[in-house]
Amino acid sequence: MEKRWKQRKSGGGYQLSDIGYGGLDYGVRRAAYSAPAQNIFEEIKLSGTEEPAVDLLVMSEWLCDILCSTQPTIVAVEESIQGSSRNVRVGLSMAKVAGVFAVEVRKHGSDVIYVPPARWKKVVTGRGHADKTEVATWLSAAYPQYTDKCRGSQDLVDATCIALYAQTLLAGQS
Repeated sequence: MEKRWKQRKSGGGYQLSDIGYGGLDYGVRRAAYSAPAQNIFEEIKLSGTEEPAVDLLVMSEWLCDILCSTQPTIVAVEESIQGSSRNVRVGLSMAKVAGVFAVEVRKHGSDVIYVPPARWKKVVTGRGHADKTEVATWLSAAYPQYTDKCRGSQDLVDATCIALYAQTLLAGQS
């Protein structure tokens, strides 16, 4: 998708000011979406009392509502890394969530870019292996107005930083 966007960009189809972008961070039963330029900072946390298919549907509808109102051109999604969880079942569940979100984003006509955590952390914070505390500290120092909107949620902090990565990519700075 990144290559296709660059082709669109080189064809003169987009001006940076016309491009909406967002960042998406997710887990098996939680997700956060941030579009800081549009003042959007949303998250969902499910209790897991429903069957997995119902949880996926609820999360899909949550994202659908956001995408309908924000209409982003591109959504940067943190890539799920199997190595981060030694539990294969968790890795497969994360892949299901990522797939549902990718389909929802594409249904709304937006491009999806999967971003490895080390890449967005390196571009945004300067350190590819920054831990959660370092990421939150960086956001607080660089964009205190966004930190307040994250309401102490590390998921929203990550989603906001992923969105800032997308902004950097769109500006041609990465």
